[in-house]
Amino acid sequence: MATRGVARPIIWPDAVVVIVAVLLLLASCLGGTSAFCLSHRQGCTKMPFSAIPNQQGKYLSILSMQLPKQENMAQDQELEAPPTAVPEPDPEPDPATRQLKQQPPTNQQVMRALGTSPRRIVLSLTASTGIALAANFLGVTSRLLSAVPEQKVEATGLDTFYPVGDYKRIRAASGNAGYTLQIPKEWVADTTLELAKVQRRAGQLDYGMNPTNQRSTSPTATTAAPVLPDTAFGPPGRLNARGVSMGDTNVSVLVSNVPAGFSLRGTLGTPSSAAETYLTKSLAPPGSGRTAALVEAWEDTDRRVYQFEYTVDRVERGPPLRAISVIAQRNGDTLLTLTVIAPDREWIGTYETKLRKVASSFHLTH
Repeated sequence: MATRGVARPIIWPDAVVVIVAVLLLLASCLGGTSAFCLSHRQGCTKMPFSAIPNQQGKYLSILSMQLPKQENMAQDQELEAPPTAVPEPDPEPDPATRQLKQQPPTNQQVMRALGTSPRRIVLSLTASTGIALAANFLGVTSRLLSAVPEQKVEATGLDTFYPVGDYKRIRAASGNAGYTLQIPKEWVADTTLELAKVQRRAGQLDYGMNPTNQRSTSPTATTAAPVLPDTAFGPPGRLNARGVSMGDTNVSVLVSNVPAGFSLRGTLGTPSSAAETYLTKSLAPPGSGRTAALVEAWEDTDRRVYQFEYTVDRVERGPPLRAISVIAQRNGDTLLTLTVIAPDREWIGTYETKLRKVASSFHLTH
């Protein structure tokens, strides 16, 4: 007959111990007995209970729970907190450094930092000043020359390169006669005159290589070449088809040879008689269609010249003109005549002053 196992009766005290343990576990997690259970960072470590049978066959219900100690919690907080750098005290500067910080930099220190030196600065200023003066930058050279007496500026010759005030100086020479005059700084040279002078010097091309250049085959034929001024200047204006200025305002210097022993007073007489001779025989002779009238004539003993002013009526060929002529002689064989001319209506105000300045500035140089 098979033997049946005998069922072990449940011991109520053991069941009570298990229930109490479960309640304590729930109370500790929900009620705050262990505050660290609610903290996400610290957590709660729970060990499952286990029924460990003992040698007597009874069960011992154990709630295994490992609570974090206060020392472990402090260590976790120290690990999680970011390390704070302790500022190191600034080193105490030495006396030399402290003195440099307190005093402003010297000029030598500033120039050394800029990579320059006093010598280089002086050379740069000298070079830039020289370039500015040589180029007449912003008219600085002209303004400086305006503060110097006109005779001293003329002696240096600088006024031939730089305008002084409203005028510039012209120096020229024809043979052994040299002369100078001032003209408004905006006036220009007559290029047509220069071209005519070059053509006259070149002469007519002779393909037969004859020793003489005859313009006419008739032995009695004579051709008088037109007299060309030595220099001529005027304001820039309208040009005709040949490039000749159509303006009536200009200044010209005519150089001509005269018989030996020529003199102004000995040959031409008084300024008035010399002016009448010039007007009636050279400027407006009978049948020319022009009428000249003398305004005044006088002798400038400082420049040793005759100067006279007159008007010219061209009738239907143009408006009336007013002119000033200055006559000088050199070495008794050369006669120089300067003539500045402009329409009569333009001889007013500042422009008249400029025209009279041109006439009064003319004189011989050697």
